[in-house]
Amino acid sequence: MKKFLLTFTCLVAATAWAQTMITYTATGSISIQATNFTPNFTNHRFNNGIGSITFPSPVTLIGEDAFVDCTTLTSISLPASVTYIGESAFSNCCSLSSVTGGEGVQVIDFGAFIGCNSLQVVELPESVKIIGEAAFANTTGIQTVKLPAGLDSIGAGAFSVCTGITSITCAATVPPRCGEYCFYEVNKTIPVYVPAESITAYQSANEWKDFTNIQAMNTALPALPYEGKAGIGASKFIRNGQLLIKHNDKIFNAIGGRVR
Repeated sequence: MKKFLLTFTCLVAATAWAQTMITYTATGSISIQATNFTPNFTNHRFNNGIGSITFPSPVTLIGEDAFVDCTTLTSISLPASVTYIGESAFSNCCSLSSVTGGEGVQVIDFGAFIGCNSLQVVELPESVKIIGEAAFANTTGIQTVKLPAGLDSIGAGAFSVCTGITSITCAATVPPRCGEYCFYEVNKTIPVYVPAESITAYQSANEWKDFTNIQAMNTALPALPYEGKAGIGASKFIRNGQLLIKHNDKIFNAIGGRVR
């Protein structure tokens, strides 16, 4: 299944467009070299023709319109150094089906992935705090949305006209603040899975209360290899009010997402 996997945490200052815009024409799969680009990727713009792209670790943000309308782009690999994905950075990349890495991303800004109709799963790991307005709007291919426990806010229209969504999971015990029309035209009878103790809160929260099938999320431990064997197994612990599972030096959240 095609997936969107990013790990995101809080608003960073935007970089001004003081530099001259540099436009590149490229085809196929490319790996951006650190020596060719400034850490703040705001003065670079790619034309259509790219199939996949890998960024170097010095890059700290992807600027406004950097890859807008790159309809041949199918995959992106982001380093942990990226903290911010700018306005319309990947909008209308209609072939984009895989976004990997990005463990340091803090904010997805306005329309960053609008119209990326090849994305089927939007799964945001634990550190994401802010989803901007219209961030995934009109992305009709999305079927599953998984939102982390630390999410603070979802901007207006963030998932509007995402008519293919069949389920939403939100691990936040306090319902994230939602702008108006956040889930406009999303089927309101689909299951919305939330922490059991928070069902009532979601049923009264703006935008969330429009869903009629809010139910307790599955908090069963993920299936882990070798679990239960002598000397090897999983241990559970609470951190910042969240249940975490440690296994073989890897840490998972309660719904099986890799945290570290």
